[in-house]
Amino acid sequence: MTKHAAMVVGVAVLGWLGAYLLPSGQEARWLAFLGVAAAAFSGAAALTLKRWALSKSLQAAFAVMGLVFGMRLILAVAGLAYAKGKNVSPMPFVTGFFATYFVVQWVEISYVLAESKRRGPGGL
Repeated sequence: MTKHAAMVVGVAVLGWLGAYLLPSGQEARWLAFLGVAAAAFSGAAALTLKRWALSKSLQAAFAVMGLVFGMRLILAVAGLAYAKGKNVSPMPFVTGFFATYFVVQWVEISYVLAESKRRGPGGL
């Protein structure tokens, strides 16, 4: 899992760099940073939860998938509400969140596949 956790950190660093360099204006940068941070946090939490679930059962793995989905939904809605409350465009948040999320999701899938392969048939 160390390799995959490092990949999530790497994605977060690249996301934060992009959030600093790409948007124009302080508020847009801040929203992009929030989006990247929310997706990176949820990715780190997802890896930890998926590691635990893989050691338990298939039912636990499905429960964790639902939990992580709900956590990401709450984070996305909170970011959008924050942007609306500040009366600014939510696009920097959305871009930062989903650009990071899609890459982190790939890392999570890679982890689950690698762990399943390592455990062998019936190892879940």
